[in-house]
Amino acid sequence: MLSKRHRFNVLSNRGFLAFYRGGQILIKVRLNHLTFSRFGVFLTKKNIPLSSQRIAFKRLVFDFLDKSGVLSSSPSAEPRDFLIINLAKINKIGDNKPIIIKELKEAFHV
Repeated sequence: MLSKRHRFNVLSNRGFLAFYRGGQILIKVRLNHLTFSRFGVFLTKKNIPLSSQRIAFKRLVFDFLDKSGVLSSSPSAEPRDFLIINLAKINKIGDNKPIIIKELKEAFHV
């Protein structure tokens, strides 16, 4: 799981610009004034009705970011806030897990 320092609570999406758009996820980005990048996941009850599935989606994204080395891949780049938004309606995360992982790999070039 991604450490708490690299996560942020999503209160609004103001100031974010589109970074990647796929079939399942949209990633927006903005510069931050910290020395490290942060990640946030924005989910709605409309797209993922069960709270257990929303938690599973967040865990899937944060685990991917932690294990794939996204944080250490570009230390020279400017620190940014990444906002990951779910676009498609999902009933079970397990069925869509390979698609989500594939889109995250495409977005972060891992």
